[in-house]
Amino acid sequence: MSHYTRAIDYVSRNIDDEELWHAWNVMESDKMPLHKADPVLYDRIYDLMEEYGENEGLPENWWHDYTDDPQDIFLEL
Repeated sequence: MSHYTRAIDYVSRNIDDEELWHAWNVMESDKMPLHKADPVLYDRIYDLMEEYGENEGLPENWWHDYTDDPQDIFLEL
């Protein structure tokens, strides 16, 4: 399993499902991206990806090789 896959799992375990569903519903009903629908969640996903990297000894922004948008990670949760 790659670091990216494990990091997505890490994010998933550290965000409440209700928070995800709320953001998804706002995104769908208001037709807006995550950073506008729930900027706190957007930043939290970013921070959790960085936290995973720090815990694993990876360089800052290591996950930007895969995506630089936390919304992409949100869509994988």
